[in-house]
Amino acid sequence: METTRQLIEQLRQHQFHISTAESCTGGMIASMLVGVSGASEVFEEGYVTYSNEVKIKNLGVSAETIRKYTVVSGPVAEEMAKGAADRSGAALALSTTGYAGPDDGEDGTPAGTVYIGVYCCGAVKSAHCHFKGDRNEVRRQAAREALRLALEALEEGNMSEIMIIGGGAAAMMCAIAAADAGHQVTLLEKNEKLGKKVFITGKGRCNITNDSDVENLLQHTMRNPRFLYSAFYTFDSSRMMEFLIEEGLKIKTERGNRVFPQSDHSSDVIRTLERAMKKRGVTICLNTTVTDILVTDGQCRGVEVKDASGRKKELVADAVVTATGGVSYASTGSTGDGLRFAGKLGHKVTDVMPSLVPFEIREDFCRQMQGLSLKNVSLKLTKGRKILYEELGEMIFTHFGISGPLVLTASCYYTKPEDDLTVHLDLKPALSEKQLDERILRDFGANKNSYFKNSLNKLLPSKMIPVIVELSGIAPDKPVNEVTKEERRKLVALLKNVEMHISGLRGFSEAIVTRGGVSVKDVDPGTMESKKVRGLYFAGEVLDLDAVTGGYNLQIAWSTGYLAGISIQ
Repeated sequence: METTRQLIEQLRQHQFHISTAESCTGGMIASMLVGVSGASEVFEEGYVTYSNEVKIKNLGVSAETIRKYTVVSGPVAEEMAKGAADRSGAALALSTTGYAGPDDGEDGTPAGTVYIGVYCCGAVKSAHCHFKGDRNEVRRQAAREALRLALEALEEGNMSEIMIIGGGAAAMMCAIAAADAGHQVTLLEKNEKLGKKVFITGKGRCNITNDSDVENLLQHTMRNPRFLYSAFYTFDSSRMMEFLIEEGLKIKTERGNRVFPQSDHSSDVIRTLERAMKKRGVTICLNTTVTDILVTDGQCRGVEVKDASGRKKELVADAVVTATGGVSYASTGSTGDGLRFAGKLGHKVTDVMPSLVPFEIREDFCRQMQGLSLKNVSLKLTKGRKILYEELGEMIFTHFGISGPLVLTASCYYTKPEDDLTVHLDLKPALSEKQLDERILRDFGANKNSYFKNSLNKLLPSKMIPVIVELSGIAPDKPVNEVTKEERRKLVALLKNVEMHISGLRGFSEAIVTRGGVSVKDVDPGTMESKKVRGLYFAGEVLDLDAVTGGYNLQIAWSTGYLAGISIQ
Protein backbone atom coordinates (compact mmCIF):
# COMPACT_ATOMS: atom_id res chain seq x y z
CA MET A 1 0.00 0.00 0.00
CA GLU A 2 2.86 2.37 0.82
CA THR A 3 4.38 1.87 -2.64
CA THR A 4 1.04 2.70 -4.22
CA ARG A 5 0.72 5.88 -2.12
CA GLN A 6 4.24 6.97 -3.10
CA LEU A 7 3.52 6.26 -6.75
CA ILE A 8 0.33 8.31 -6.73
CA GLU A 9 2.09 11.19 -4.97
CA GLN A 10 4.91 11.14 -7.53
CA LEU A 11 2.39 11.12 -10.36
CA ARG A 12 0.58 14.10 -8.81
CA GLN A 13 3.83 16.05 -8.45
CA HIS A 14 4.78 15.37 -12.07
CA GLN A 15 1.18 15.98 -13.23
CA PHE A 16 1.32 12.57 -14.94
CA HIS A 17 -1.47 10.07 -15.53
CA ILE A 18 -1.22 6.29 -15.34
CA SER A 19 -3.12 3.60 -17.27
CA THR A 20 -3.07 -0.19 -16.97
CA ALA A 21 -3.30 -3.14 -19.37
CA GLU A 22 -3.77 -6.34 -17.42
CA SER A 23 -4.04 -9.94 -18.47
CA CYS A 24 -3.10 -12.39 -15.72
CA THR A 25 -3.73 -9.85 -12.93
CA GLY A 26 -7.24 -9.22 -14.22
CA GLY A 27 -7.64 -5.66 -12.89
CA MET A 28 -5.76 -6.02 -9.59
CA ILE A 29 -3.34 -3.19 -10.37
CA ALA A 30 -6.22 -0.84 -11.14
CA SER A 31 -7.95 -1.92 -7.93
CA MET A 32 -4.84 -1.18 -5.86
CA LEU A 33 -4.55 2.26 -7.43
CA VAL A 34 -8.15 3.29 -6.79
CA GLY A 35 -7.87 1.99 -3.24
CA VAL A 36 -5.68 4.99 -2.40
CA SER A 37 -7.09 8.46 -1.80
CA GLY A 38 -6.20 10.88 -4.59
CA ALA A 39 -6.07 8.20 -7.29
CA SER A 40 -8.75 9.99 -9.31
CA GLU A 41 -6.24 12.76 -10.09
CA VAL A 42 -3.84 10.40 -11.84
CA PHE A 43 -5.76 7.26 -12.88
CA GLU A 44 -8.39 7.55 -15.60
CA GLU A 45 -8.65 4.21 -17.35
CA GLY A 46 -7.45 0.64 -17.42
CA TYR A 47 -7.81 -2.33 -19.74
CA VAL A 48 -8.32 -6.00 -18.92
CA THR A 49 -7.33 -7.90 -22.04
CA TYR A 50 -7.37 -11.58 -21.25
CA SER A 51 -7.49 -13.10 -24.72
CA ASN A 52 -5.01 -12.70 -27.56
CA GLU A 53 -7.75 -11.30 -29.78
CA VAL A 54 -8.60 -8.52 -27.34
CA LYS A 55 -4.94 -7.66 -26.86
CA ILE A 56 -4.68 -7.20 -30.62
CA LYS A 57 -7.99 -5.35 -31.01
CA ASN A 58 -7.93 -3.05 -27.97
CA LEU A 59 -4.22 -2.48 -27.39
CA GLY A 60 -2.74 -2.80 -30.86
CA VAL A 61 -0.51 -5.74 -29.95
CA SER A 62 0.93 -7.26 -33.10
CA ALA A 63 -0.25 -10.76 -33.98
CA GLU A 64 3.22 -11.35 -35.39
CA THR A 65 4.79 -10.47 -32.01
CA ILE A 66 2.53 -13.01 -30.28
CA ARG A 67 3.34 -15.66 -32.89
CA LYS A 68 7.08 -15.04 -32.69
CA TYR A 69 7.52 -14.66 -28.91
CA THR A 70 4.29 -16.22 -27.46
CA VAL A 71 1.72 -14.18 -25.56
CA VAL A 72 3.62 -14.53 -22.30
CA SER A 73 6.77 -12.64 -23.24
CA GLY A 74 8.58 -9.37 -22.76
CA PRO A 75 7.82 -7.99 -26.26
CA VAL A 76 4.08 -8.59 -25.77
CA ALA A 77 4.15 -6.96 -22.33
CA GLU A 78 5.89 -3.94 -23.84
CA GLU A 79 3.39 -3.62 -26.68
CA MET A 80 0.53 -3.90 -24.19
CA ALA A 81 1.96 -1.09 -22.05
CA LYS A 82 2.63 1.14 -25.03
CA GLY A 83 -0.84 0.42 -26.41
CA ALA A 84 -2.44 1.47 -23.13
CA ALA A 85 -0.38 4.68 -23.09
CA ASP A 86 -1.19 5.47 -26.70
CA ARG A 87 -4.92 5.00 -26.20
CA SER A 88 -5.21 6.77 -22.87
CA GLY A 89 -2.66 9.51 -23.41
CA ALA A 90 -1.04 8.60 -20.09
CA ALA A 91 2.64 9.26 -19.41
CA LEU A 92 2.95 6.01 -17.43
CA ALA A 93 1.40 2.64 -18.27
CA LEU A 94 1.71 -0.83 -16.75
CA SER A 95 0.96 -4.23 -18.26
CA THR A 96 1.00 -7.86 -17.12
CA THR A 97 0.94 -11.11 -19.06
CA GLY A 98 1.72 -14.47 -17.53
CA TYR A 99 0.71 -17.88 -16.23
CA ALA A 100 -0.68 -17.49 -12.72
CA GLY A 101 -1.20 -21.22 -12.38
CA PRO A 102 -1.88 -23.81 -11.27
CA ASP A 103 -0.98 -25.16 -14.72
CA ASP A 104 2.13 -24.44 -16.73
CA GLY A 105 1.81 -22.79 -20.13
CA GLU A 106 1.20 -24.91 -23.22
CA ASP A 107 4.78 -24.21 -24.32
CA GLY A 108 6.13 -25.50 -21.00
CA THR A 109 6.58 -22.09 -19.37
CA PRO A 110 6.27 -22.75 -15.62
CA ALA A 111 3.33 -21.45 -13.63
CA GLY A 112 4.18 -18.24 -11.79
CA THR A 113 5.93 -16.73 -14.81
CA VAL A 114 4.85 -13.13 -15.38
CA TYR A 115 6.17 -10.43 -17.67
CA ILE A 116 5.53 -6.84 -16.56
CA GLY A 117 5.64 -4.01 -19.09
CA VAL A 118 6.42 -0.44 -18.02
CA TYR A 119 5.94 2.54 -20.33
CA CYS A 120 7.26 5.86 -18.98
CA CYS A 121 7.47 9.11 -20.92
CA GLY A 122 8.19 7.54 -24.30
CA ALA A 123 10.43 4.69 -23.09
CA VAL A 124 9.18 1.12 -22.62
CA LYS A 125 10.77 -1.92 -21.01
CA SER A 126 9.74 -5.23 -19.51
CA ALA A 127 10.66 -7.34 -16.51
CA HIS A 128 10.71 -11.15 -16.40
CA CYS A 129 9.41 -12.33 -13.02
CA HIS A 130 8.69 -15.68 -11.36
CA PHE A 131 6.44 -15.77 -8.32
CA LYS A 132 5.67 -18.67 -5.96
CA GLY A 133 2.37 -19.52 -4.36
CA ASP A 134 -1.13 -20.32 -5.52
CA ARG A 135 -2.89 -18.62 -8.39
CA ASN A 136 -4.20 -15.65 -6.40
CA GLU A 137 -0.91 -15.14 -4.58
CA VAL A 138 0.98 -15.01 -7.90
CA ARG A 139 -1.46 -12.42 -9.19
CA ARG A 140 -1.14 -10.28 -6.04
CA GLN A 141 2.66 -10.44 -6.16
CA ALA A 142 2.63 -9.49 -9.85
CA ALA A 143 0.40 -6.48 -9.20
CA ARG A 144 2.56 -5.27 -6.31
CA GLU A 145 5.76 -5.72 -8.36
CA ALA A 146 4.25 -3.79 -11.28
CA LEU A 147 3.50 -0.83 -9.00
CA ARG A 148 7.02 -0.98 -7.55
CA LEU A 149 8.53 -0.98 -11.05
CA ALA A 150 6.35 1.99 -11.99
CA LEU A 151 7.62 3.98 -9.00
CA GLU A 152 11.18 2.99 -9.88
CA ALA A 153 10.69 4.15 -13.48
CA LEU A 154 9.57 7.56 -12.26
CA GLU A 155 12.42 7.94 -9.80
CA GLU A 156 15.33 6.46 -11.73
CA GLY A 157 17.59 8.70 -13.71
CA ASN A 158 16.79 11.84 -11.68
CA MET A 159 15.13 13.48 -14.68
CA SER A 160 16.32 16.95 -15.61
CA GLU A 161 13.81 19.79 -15.39
CA ILE A 162 13.50 21.45 -18.80
CA MET A 163 11.63 24.69 -19.50
CA ILE A 164 10.58 25.42 -23.08
CA ILE A 165 9.46 28.95 -23.89
CA GLY A 166 6.85 29.00 -26.64
CA GLY A 167 3.95 26.94 -27.90
CA GLY A 168 4.56 26.75 -31.64
CA ALA A 169 5.98 24.09 -33.94
CA ALA A 170 9.59 24.17 -32.69
CA ALA A 171 8.53 24.30 -29.04
CA MET A 172 6.13 21.36 -29.27
CA MET A 173 8.59 19.18 -31.17
CA CYS A 174 11.34 20.08 -28.71
CA ALA A 175 9.08 19.11 -25.79
CA ILE A 176 8.34 15.72 -27.35
CA ALA A 177 11.99 15.00 -28.11
CA ALA A 178 13.17 16.09 -24.66
CA ALA A 179 10.51 13.97 -22.95
CA ASP A 180 11.51 10.97 -25.06
CA ALA A 181 15.09 11.59 -23.92
CA GLY A 182 13.96 11.10 -20.33
CA HIS A 183 13.62 14.70 -19.15
CA GLN A 184 10.83 16.26 -17.16
CA VAL A 185 9.51 18.93 -19.50
CA THR A 186 7.41 22.02 -18.91
CA LEU A 187 6.20 24.09 -21.86
CA LEU A 188 5.39 27.74 -21.15
CA GLU A 189 3.01 29.45 -23.59
CA LYS A 190 1.72 32.99 -23.13
CA ASN A 191 -1.36 32.40 -25.32
CA GLU A 192 -4.54 30.68 -24.21
CA LYS A 193 -3.85 27.77 -26.57
CA LEU A 194 -1.01 26.11 -28.45
CA GLY A 195 -0.01 26.39 -32.09
CA LYS A 196 -1.67 29.69 -33.02
CA LYS A 197 0.72 30.28 -35.91
CA VAL A 198 0.64 26.63 -36.98
CA PHE A 199 -3.13 27.01 -37.17
CA ILE A 200 -2.98 29.69 -39.89
CA THR A 201 -0.15 28.23 -41.96
CA GLY A 202 -0.95 27.01 -45.45
CA LYS A 203 -4.16 29.07 -45.38
CA GLY A 204 -5.38 26.98 -42.48
CA ARG A 205 -4.38 23.66 -44.04
CA CYS A 206 -0.85 23.53 -42.55
CA ASN A 207 1.86 22.75 -45.08
CA ILE A 208 3.64 20.43 -42.62
CA THR A 209 6.84 19.87 -44.57
CA ASN A 210 8.25 19.20 -48.01
CA ASP A 211 8.74 15.55 -48.91
CA SER A 212 12.29 15.87 -50.22
CA ASP A 213 15.84 14.92 -49.31
CA VAL A 214 18.17 16.94 -47.14
CA GLU A 215 19.99 18.51 -50.06
CA ASN A 216 16.72 19.89 -51.39
CA LEU A 217 15.82 21.23 -47.94
CA LEU A 218 19.16 23.00 -47.79
CA GLN A 219 18.82 24.40 -51.31
CA HIS A 220 15.51 26.04 -50.39
CA THR A 221 16.87 27.61 -47.21
CA MET A 222 17.62 31.25 -47.93
CA ARG A 223 19.92 32.19 -45.06
CA ASN A 224 22.54 30.14 -43.24
CA PRO A 225 21.71 26.74 -44.77
CA ARG A 226 25.05 25.23 -43.67
CA PHE A 227 24.01 25.76 -40.05
CA LEU A 228 21.16 23.29 -40.60
CA TYR A 229 23.23 20.30 -41.73
CA SER A 230 23.10 18.54 -38.36
CA ALA A 231 19.46 19.44 -37.70
CA PHE A 232 18.23 18.25 -41.10
CA TYR A 233 20.31 15.07 -41.11
CA THR A 234 19.18 14.26 -37.57
CA PHE A 235 15.49 14.85 -38.20
CA ASP A 236 14.53 15.33 -41.85
CA SER A 237 11.13 15.54 -43.52
CA SER A 238 10.77 11.76 -43.83
CA ARG A 239 11.27 11.34 -40.07
CA MET A 240 8.73 14.09 -39.42
CA MET A 241 6.17 12.35 -41.60
CA GLU A 242 6.89 9.00 -39.93
CA PHE A 243 6.44 10.59 -36.52
CA LEU A 244 3.04 12.05 -37.41
CA ILE A 245 1.83 8.78 -38.92
CA GLU A 246 2.95 6.87 -35.80
CA GLU A 247 1.03 9.38 -33.69
CA GLY A 248 -2.13 8.71 -35.71
CA LEU A 249 -2.24 11.63 -38.20
CA LYS A 250 -3.10 10.83 -41.81
CA ILE A 251 -1.11 12.92 -44.28
CA LYS A 252 -0.95 13.47 -48.04
CA THR A 253 1.53 14.88 -50.55
CA GLU A 254 0.48 17.41 -53.17
CA ARG A 255 2.06 19.38 -56.00
CA GLY A 256 5.61 20.46 -55.32
CA ASN A 257 6.00 17.68 -52.70
CA ARG A 258 4.03 19.76 -50.22
CA VAL A 259 2.77 17.66 -47.31
CA PHE A 260 -0.59 18.38 -45.66
CA PRO A 261 -2.87 16.63 -43.18
CA GLN A 262 -5.33 14.49 -45.10
CA SER A 263 -8.18 16.39 -43.46
CA ASP A 264 -6.86 19.76 -44.72
CA HIS A 265 -7.27 21.06 -41.15
CA SER A 266 -4.23 22.47 -39.38
CA SER A 267 -6.03 21.89 -36.08
CA ASP A 268 -5.50 18.14 -36.57
CA VAL A 269 -1.73 18.66 -36.65
CA ILE A 270 -1.87 20.69 -33.43
CA ARG A 271 -4.07 18.08 -31.72
CA THR A 272 -1.65 15.33 -32.74
CA LEU A 273 1.28 17.20 -31.21
CA GLU A 274 -0.72 18.01 -28.06
CA ARG A 275 -1.66 14.36 -27.69
CA ALA A 276 1.96 13.30 -28.17
CA MET A 277 3.10 15.71 -25.46
CA LYS A 278 0.41 14.60 -23.04
CA LYS A 279 1.31 10.96 -23.61
CA ARG A 280 4.92 11.75 -22.72
CA GLY A 281 4.02 13.61 -19.58
CA VAL A 282 4.87 17.12 -20.75
CA THR A 283 3.44 19.79 -18.45
CA ILE A 284 1.76 22.53 -20.51
CA CYS A 285 1.29 25.93 -18.87
CA LEU A 286 -0.94 28.27 -20.90
CA ASN A 287 -1.48 31.98 -20.23
CA THR A 288 2.03 32.03 -18.79
CA THR A 289 4.37 34.79 -19.96
CA VAL A 290 8.11 34.42 -19.51
CA THR A 291 9.50 37.80 -18.49
CA ASP A 292 13.17 36.86 -18.10
CA ILE A 293 15.69 34.05 -18.45
CA LEU A 294 17.69 33.56 -15.25
CA VAL A 295 21.44 33.07 -15.58
CA THR A 296 24.12 32.73 -12.90
CA ASP A 297 27.86 32.53 -13.67
CA GLY A 298 27.15 31.78 -17.33
CA GLN A 299 24.77 28.91 -16.50
CA CYS A 300 21.07 29.06 -17.24
CA ARG A 301 19.15 28.29 -14.06
CA GLY A 302 15.53 28.90 -14.98
CA VAL A 303 12.98 31.53 -15.95
CA GLU A 304 10.87 34.26 -14.43
CA VAL A 305 7.20 33.99 -15.40
CA LYS A 306 4.05 36.03 -15.01
CA ASP A 307 0.72 34.26 -14.88
CA ALA A 308 -2.67 35.50 -16.10
CA SER A 309 -3.23 37.38 -12.83
CA GLY A 310 0.05 39.27 -13.19
CA ARG A 311 1.88 37.46 -10.39
CA LYS A 312 5.58 36.80 -10.99
CA LYS A 313 7.60 33.84 -9.81
CA GLU A 314 10.84 32.06 -10.60
CA LEU A 315 10.91 28.54 -12.03
CA VAL A 316 14.13 26.61 -11.58
CA ALA A 317 15.32 24.51 -14.52
CA ASP A 318 18.39 22.58 -15.60
CA ALA A 319 18.00 23.91 -19.15
CA VAL A 320 15.85 26.43 -21.02
CA VAL A 321 14.87 26.32 -24.69
CA THR A 322 13.85 29.57 -26.37
CA ALA A 323 11.39 28.75 -29.17
CA THR A 324 9.39 31.96 -29.22
CA GLY A 325 9.29 32.56 -32.98
CA GLY A 326 10.15 35.85 -34.67
CA VAL A 327 8.01 38.98 -34.99
CA SER A 328 5.70 38.05 -37.87
CA TYR A 329 1.97 37.70 -37.16
CA ALA A 330 2.22 39.33 -33.75
CA SER A 331 -1.40 38.37 -33.07
CA THR A 332 -0.23 34.76 -32.74
CA GLY A 333 2.18 35.69 -29.96
CA SER A 334 5.33 36.26 -32.02
CA THR A 335 6.31 39.59 -30.50
CA GLY A 336 10.10 39.25 -30.40
CA ASP A 337 10.40 38.10 -26.77
CA GLY A 338 13.10 35.57 -27.57
CA LEU A 339 15.13 38.14 -29.49
CA ARG A 340 15.08 40.48 -26.49
CA PHE A 341 16.10 37.66 -24.12
CA ALA A 342 18.97 36.67 -26.41
CA GLY A 343 20.21 40.23 -26.84
CA LYS A 344 20.11 40.89 -23.10
CA LEU A 345 22.26 37.78 -22.55
CA GLY A 346 24.93 38.95 -24.97
CA HIS A 347 23.89 37.24 -28.22
CA LYS A 348 24.06 39.09 -31.49
CA VAL A 349 20.62 39.59 -33.01
CA THR A 350 20.70 40.34 -36.72
CA ASP A 351 18.34 42.92 -38.18
CA VAL A 352 14.87 41.54 -38.67
CA MET A 353 12.54 42.20 -41.57
CA PRO A 354 9.42 40.59 -43.04
CA SER A 355 9.84 37.67 -45.43
CA LEU A 356 7.41 35.66 -47.52
CA VAL A 357 5.40 38.84 -47.73
CA PRO A 358 3.59 40.81 -50.49
CA PHE A 359 5.26 43.61 -52.48
CA GLU A 360 4.13 47.21 -52.50
CA ILE A 361 4.31 48.55 -56.07
CA ARG A 362 4.84 52.15 -57.23
CA GLU A 363 2.58 51.84 -60.26
CA ASP A 364 -1.05 52.65 -59.56
CA PHE A 365 -2.47 50.20 -62.10
CA CYS A 366 -2.26 47.38 -59.51
CA ARG A 367 -5.09 49.03 -57.64
CA GLN A 368 -7.21 48.98 -60.82
CA MET A 369 -6.78 45.19 -60.98
CA GLN A 370 -7.31 44.56 -57.27
CA GLY A 371 -8.50 41.01 -56.61
CA LEU A 372 -7.43 39.68 -60.03
CA SER A 373 -5.68 36.32 -59.68
CA LEU A 374 -3.42 35.03 -62.44
CA LYS A 375 -2.33 31.43 -63.01
CA ASN A 376 0.47 30.04 -65.15
CA VAL A 377 2.28 33.35 -65.44
CA SER A 378 6.01 33.89 -65.14
CA LEU A 379 7.43 36.36 -62.63
CA LYS A 380 11.02 37.58 -62.74
CA LEU A 381 12.71 39.76 -60.11
CA THR A 382 15.72 41.80 -61.22
CA LYS A 383 18.26 44.19 -59.73
CA GLY A 384 19.65 46.12 -62.65
CA ARG A 385 20.58 43.45 -65.16
CA LYS A 386 20.92 40.72 -62.56
CA ILE A 387 18.08 38.18 -62.34
CA LEU A 388 17.45 37.37 -58.66
CA TYR A 389 14.46 35.09 -59.10
CA GLU A 390 12.36 33.66 -61.93
CA GLU A 391 9.51 31.18 -61.65
CA LEU A 392 6.20 30.07 -63.18
CA GLY A 393 3.12 30.04 -60.99
CA GLU A 394 0.32 32.12 -59.47
CA MET A 395 -0.04 35.70 -58.24
CA ILE A 396 -2.71 38.22 -57.35
CA PHE A 397 -3.10 41.99 -57.64
CA THR A 398 -3.99 43.96 -54.52
CA HIS A 399 -4.83 47.55 -53.62
CA PHE A 400 -1.19 48.10 -52.61
CA GLY A 401 0.65 45.95 -55.17
CA ILE A 402 1.00 42.22 -55.72
CA SER A 403 0.84 39.01 -53.68
CA GLY A 404 0.43 35.26 -54.15
CA PRO A 405 2.86 32.31 -54.13
CA LEU A 406 5.24 33.72 -56.76
CA VAL A 407 5.48 37.06 -55.01
CA LEU A 408 5.94 35.61 -51.52
CA THR A 409 8.88 33.51 -52.68
CA ALA A 410 10.35 36.46 -54.61
CA SER A 411 10.26 38.53 -51.41
CA CYS A 412 12.98 36.26 -49.97
CA TYR A 413 15.38 37.97 -52.38
CA TYR A 414 14.54 41.49 -51.22
CA THR A 415 17.44 42.46 -48.98
CA LYS A 416 17.23 46.18 -48.18
CA PRO A 417 14.90 49.11 -48.92
CA GLU A 418 17.44 51.01 -50.96
CA ASP A 419 17.61 48.19 -53.52
CA ASP A 420 16.05 49.22 -56.84
CA LEU A 421 14.19 46.04 -57.73
CA THR A 422 11.89 45.45 -60.68
CA VAL A 423 9.23 42.80 -61.19
CA HIS A 424 8.78 41.55 -64.76
CA LEU A 425 5.51 39.75 -65.45
CA ASP A 426 5.16 37.50 -68.53
CA LEU A 427 1.44 37.01 -69.07
CA LYS A 428 1.93 34.41 -71.80
CA PRO A 429 5.04 32.38 -70.90
CA ALA A 430 3.95 29.41 -73.03
CA LEU A 431 4.07 31.52 -76.23
CA SER A 432 7.10 32.97 -77.97
CA GLU A 433 6.86 36.55 -79.19
CA LYS A 434 6.25 35.27 -82.71
CA GLN A 435 3.51 32.89 -81.56
CA LEU A 436 1.89 35.61 -79.48
CA ASP A 437 1.92 38.01 -82.41
CA GLU A 438 0.23 35.39 -84.59
CA ARG A 439 -2.38 34.85 -81.86
CA ILE A 440 -3.10 38.59 -81.70
CA LEU A 441 -3.42 38.74 -85.47
CA ARG A 442 -6.00 35.96 -85.39
CA ASP A 443 -7.94 37.77 -82.66
CA PHE A 444 -7.81 41.00 -84.66
CA GLY A 445 -9.06 39.13 -87.71
CA ALA A 446 -12.01 37.77 -85.75
CA ASN A 447 -12.78 41.29 -84.52
CA LYS A 448 -11.91 43.29 -87.65
CA ASN A 449 -14.83 45.66 -87.17
CA SER A 450 -14.06 46.22 -83.47
CA TYR A 451 -12.14 48.83 -81.58
CA PHE A 452 -8.81 47.84 -80.07
CA LYS A 453 -10.21 47.98 -76.52
CA ASN A 454 -12.80 45.33 -77.47
CA SER A 455 -10.41 42.92 -79.18
CA LEU A 456 -8.55 41.49 -76.21
CA ASN A 457 -11.35 39.71 -74.35
CA LYS A 458 -10.15 36.23 -75.39
CA LEU A 459 -6.53 37.02 -74.62
CA LEU A 460 -6.77 38.72 -71.22
CA PRO A 461 -9.04 38.83 -68.16
CA SER A 462 -11.58 41.64 -68.46
CA LYS A 463 -10.19 43.45 -65.39
CA MET A 464 -6.76 43.66 -66.99
CA ILE A 465 -7.80 44.91 -70.44
CA PRO A 466 -8.13 48.65 -69.59
CA VAL A 467 -4.69 48.59 -67.96
CA ILE A 468 -3.01 46.85 -70.90
CA VAL A 469 -4.74 49.16 -73.37
CA GLU A 470 -3.42 52.18 -71.47
CA LEU A 471 0.10 50.80 -71.12
CA SER A 472 0.25 49.83 -74.81
CA GLY A 473 -0.14 53.42 -75.96
CA ILE A 474 -2.63 52.31 -78.60
CA ALA A 475 -5.77 54.44 -78.75
CA PRO A 476 -8.66 52.48 -77.17
CA ASP A 477 -11.08 53.39 -79.99
CA LYS A 478 -8.67 52.64 -82.77
CA PRO A 479 -10.08 50.04 -85.20
CA VAL A 480 -8.03 46.86 -85.02
CA ASN A 481 -7.48 46.88 -88.81
CA GLU A 482 -5.62 50.17 -88.35
CA VAL A 483 -3.25 48.91 -85.64
CA THR A 484 0.24 49.02 -87.15
CA LYS A 485 2.86 46.29 -87.09
CA GLU A 486 5.00 48.43 -84.81
CA GLU A 487 2.11 48.95 -82.39
CA ARG A 488 1.49 45.23 -82.43
CA ARG A 489 5.18 44.58 -81.70
CA LYS A 490 5.01 46.89 -78.68
CA LEU A 491 1.83 45.12 -77.49
CA VAL A 492 3.57 41.75 -77.70
CA ALA A 493 6.57 43.10 -75.81
CA LEU A 494 4.24 44.49 -73.14
CA LEU A 495 2.37 41.20 -72.66
CA LYS A 496 5.69 39.40 -72.31
CA ASN A 497 7.07 41.96 -69.87
CA VAL A 498 4.75 44.03 -67.69
CA GLU A 499 7.16 45.96 -65.49
CA MET A 500 6.42 46.92 -61.90
CA HIS A 501 8.77 48.72 -59.51
CA ILE A 502 8.90 47.71 -55.85
CA SER A 503 8.47 50.51 -53.33
CA GLY A 504 8.72 48.20 -50.30
CA LEU A 505 7.44 45.18 -48.43
CA ARG A 506 4.25 44.83 -46.48
CA GLY A 507 4.73 44.71 -42.74
CA PHE A 508 5.25 41.92 -40.21
CA SER A 509 1.51 41.59 -39.75
CA GLU A 510 1.33 40.06 -43.24
CA ALA A 511 4.67 38.24 -43.28
CA ILE A 512 4.66 34.46 -43.03
CA VAL A 513 8.14 34.37 -41.47
CA THR A 514 10.74 36.66 -39.98
CA ARG A 515 14.09 37.17 -41.67
CA GLY A 516 16.92 37.68 -39.19
CA GLY A 517 17.09 36.75 -35.53
CA VAL A 518 19.58 35.24 -33.11
CA SER A 519 22.89 34.96 -34.96
CA VAL A 520 23.75 31.36 -35.76
CA LYS A 521 27.38 32.21 -34.97
CA ASP A 522 26.36 32.28 -31.31
CA VAL A 523 24.68 28.86 -31.40
CA ASP A 524 26.22 25.37 -31.67
CA PRO A 525 24.78 23.81 -34.87
CA GLY A 526 25.20 20.30 -33.50
CA THR A 527 23.11 20.86 -30.37
CA MET A 528 21.29 24.23 -30.69
CA GLU A 529 22.92 25.27 -27.40
CA SER A 530 24.05 28.84 -26.91
CA LYS A 531 27.80 29.48 -27.09
CA LYS A 532 27.29 32.32 -24.61
CA VAL A 533 25.18 30.68 -21.88
CA ARG A 534 25.40 27.03 -20.80
CA GLY A 535 22.06 25.26 -20.63
CA LEU A 536 20.32 27.76 -22.94
CA TYR A 537 19.07 26.46 -26.29
CA PHE A 538 17.35 28.03 -29.31
CA ALA A 539 14.98 26.51 -31.87
CA GLY A 540 12.81 27.64 -34.75
CA GLU A 541 12.09 31.09 -36.14
CA VAL A 542 13.87 32.91 -33.31
CA LEU A 543 17.10 31.96 -35.11
CA ASP A 544 18.42 33.76 -38.19
CA LEU A 545 17.03 31.09 -40.52
CA ASP A 546 14.35 31.28 -43.18
CA ALA A 547 13.33 29.50 -46.36
CA VAL A 548 10.97 29.78 -49.31
CA THR A 549 7.38 28.59 -49.25
CA GLY A 550 6.49 24.93 -49.59
CA GLY A 551 6.80 23.52 -46.05
CA TYR A 552 10.49 24.34 -45.67
CA ASN A 553 10.13 26.84 -42.82
CA LEU A 554 8.08 24.43 -40.72
CA GLN A 555 10.68 21.72 -41.35
CA ILE A 556 13.33 24.10 -39.97
CA ALA A 557 11.17 24.41 -36.85
CA TRP A 558 10.68 20.63 -36.50
CA SER A 559 14.34 19.84 -37.09
CA THR A 560 15.88 22.48 -34.81
CA GLY A 561 13.30 21.77 -32.10
CA TYR A 562 14.00 18.04 -32.22
CA LEU A 563 17.78 18.50 -32.17
CA ALA A 564 17.58 20.85 -29.21
CA GLY A 565 15.34 18.40 -27.35
CA ILE A 566 17.62 15.38 -27.74
CA SER A 567 20.80 17.38 -27.07
CA ILE A 568 19.92 18.59 -23.57
CA GLN A 569 22.16 16.95 -21.00
